[in-house]
Amino acid sequence: MNRPLVISDCDEVLLYMISHYRDWLGEEHGINFSMDSHDFARAMTRVGTNEPVAQEDIWRLLNLFFDSQMHRQGPVTGAVEAITELQRHADVVVLT
Repeated sequence: MNRPLVISDCDEVLLYMISHYRDWLGEEHGINFSMDSHDFARAMTRVGTNEPVAQEDIWRLLNLFFDSQMHRQGPVTGAVEAITELQRHADVVVLT
C-alpha cells in the first residue's frame, strides 16, 4: 500500500512549548525569555542584570526543560484531532 508521508514538527505545531519554557525559566532559573525576539540566544537574559545567558547554558537549559518539563506542555487546539484524521490517510512522523 502506498500512503503519503506527513512529517510534522512538535513544538508550537502539536504542543505549546515556548510559553511554558518562558515560565519555567523565570520560575526556576531567574531568566527572562522575551517572546518578542526572533533571536533565541538574545531572548534569554538574567533577571536583575539583563545579562544575556551564555550559549552553553542556553542548550543545557533547553535540554533540561525537555527532560523534566514535558508535563507542562499541552496540545495546540485542534492538533490531536488533526493528527488523528491525518493518520487515517497517511503515515505521520513527528519530529522535534
